[in-house]
Amino acid sequence: MNADSLIVSLDDVRRIAGVAALTDASRPAVQPKHFTSDAPGPCASVSDQQAIFDDHWTQFRSVAYSGDSYSGVGDVKIRAVADVVQSVGVYPTNDAARATFDRLVPDLKACPGLHARNYDFTVQQPDASTVVLEFPGRSPWKTAYRVKSSVLVNVAALGFSQAEQTAETVLQNITDRIK
Repeated sequence: MNADSLIVSLDDVRRIAGVAALTDASRPAVQPKHFTSDAPGPCASVSDQQAIFDDHWTQFRSVAYSGDSYSGVGDVKIRAVADVVQSVGVYPTNDAARATFDRLVPDLKACPGLHARNYDFTVQQPDASTVVLEFPGRSPWKTAYRVKSSVLVNVAALGFSQAEQTAETVLQNITDRIK
């Protein structure tokens, strides 16, 4: 399994998101980044790649596409920053990927109960392999995690009207590529 082959291309994400202005925001990361934040314990698993992917992976790729998005009616347009981030960790075995996901899920479920600022989301688990975070009351933002075979995937989309559908479609595109 090659992590690079799982990443959805910029052109495809532009089409999926309906945001032509997306650009490649950074060079692909080859190891999980640690984002320093004031996130309380289990909330680090929301966006800190080291907390999400741990250190048992054999391959890792993360790309961020970013651009301006506009919404509104007539001449009144509101500018927002649109981001789509894809992160893929390939593990040595299916069990290692599943163990990482299974460690992650309780943290994600515990975080909203802390009532910490900026971590007011709902957690949905539509199946045993997927967890989705939805942030009501904010600009559209959706973060999803899925384990399949020996791969753990995290996709976040935010700042544009189709963020929820974009996160789901990009996540599905990635997992459809996993054999």
